[in-house]
This record gives sequence, C-alpha cells and structure tokens, in this order.
Amino acid sequence: MNAAQLAWAVGLFEGEGCILHVTRAGHRRRALFLGMTDEDVVLRFADLMSCGTVRVVPRRDGHKTLFQWRLYEWSELERVLRAMLPLLGERRAEKARALLADPPRRSGPTRWTSCLRGHELAGANLYVDPRGRRHCRACRRERMREARRAA
Repeated sequence: MNAAQLAWAVGLFEGEGCILHVTRAGHRRRALFLGMTDEDVVLRFADLMSCGTVRVVPRRDGHKTLFQWRLYEWSELERVLRAMLPLLGERRAEKARALLADPPRRSGPTRWTSCLRGHELAGANLYVDPRGRRHCRACRRERMREARRAA
C-alpha cells in the first residue's frame, strides 16, 4: 500500500472506524471495526488492509444494509494499528496506543495461560464450560462472594 492509499484508509477509519479494547468478566476483547452502507468502499478498505473479514448486516425498517469490516487476529491487528498510528487523530491514536500496550498473554496460538487477575488457567483452577470456553475458578468464586455481599 502506498502513502496515498494509507492516508485514504486512515481517513476513512478515523470517520467510520472503531477500536475496541474491552475487558468484561475476566476476558479481553480486542478488535477493529469499520462499518458503513457503501459496500464498494468497505471492500476497498478490506482489500488495502489485506486482512480481516467483511460481513453483511441486514437492517430492518427501511434502513440500508450495513457492510462491516472486522479484524480480531492480534498479529494483523498490531500490524494495521502500527501502520495507521502516525496518521490517526489524537483520540483514536490514544486508544490505539492503549491497545498496543496490552498484548495478549498466550502460551500458544489460541490459549491464555492466565486470567486478567493473574491466576493461572490450568489444573484445578481451569473450568471449561460446555461450549468449550475457558474460565478461571478463582475469579468466579470472587465474583460469587461479591454478589452475596451485595445482596
């Protein structure tokens, strides 16, 4: 991608994009989103980034169909943010730096080794629910105690 294409992509992302960096219930979620009703523009953006996926979000009540580019993969997310960072506005640059300063803690390509509070996710402390999601038993116990105290 040349400098003009990068500037176009960053400008579009600045106006229509979103940097998601959320922690909920002991799980981190990191993603980049860009959504708009112009399919050709979203597809051009995805082509320039050469990563992520584009999905179609049908709308009701006379609203136009939304086309959304999404990126979750950390290595690609890091590459895209580092390329865009010098051209981002102050607010989004701050969010990008915060996300880049908080890389995933994994032992392999898809497994966390510890929860957000630092408990090891292994052995008796690891609970795998019926859907295959991994949970920290120590954090779950803490949440249950807090809920009982609040009640």
